Amino acid sequence: MAVALGLMMGCAMRVTGMVVDSRTGGPISSAMVAADDGRNRTALSDAAGLYSIKTDGDTASMTVSAPGYDTVSVPIPGGNRFPYVQVEMVPIRPAGAQTIVPVNIVPVSPRSTAKELEEVESLYNRGLISGDEYKRMRTRIIDGN
Repeated sequence: MAVALGLMMGCAMRVTGMVVDSRTGGPISSAMVAADDGRNRTALSDAAGLYSIKTDGDTASMTVSAPGYDTVSVPIPGGNRFPYVQVEMVPIRPAGAQTIVPVNIVPVSPRSTAKELEEVESLYNRGLISGDEYKRMRTRIIDGN
């Protein structure tokens, strides 16, 4: 009976960790984490980028995907039933996308305006908004509308 219990305990593991943006280090929520164990086991990362997924003890990897990021296959370290695995995801750049570098220096007084401009540029660089939308939003922020 002790042998059977030992075999059952050695057959499963719980992988926990965090999914983060490789450029900013910020958490990625709603990332799909799938254990590559053939059992269709999946988990979603929460608002803090944290996830927890059960898998077979002999599973060597898991696949992680999130909107706006390249899908990655991540190795699971062996020898531990409760490994912690941090997943760094690389943002996808749409085909033909260019990073917009401001040519004109615009005086920005309030700090919140600078933060808003950074957020809009980040959305554009991650391919979440078009070039035209970026320009419209930037103009609205600068003009204070």
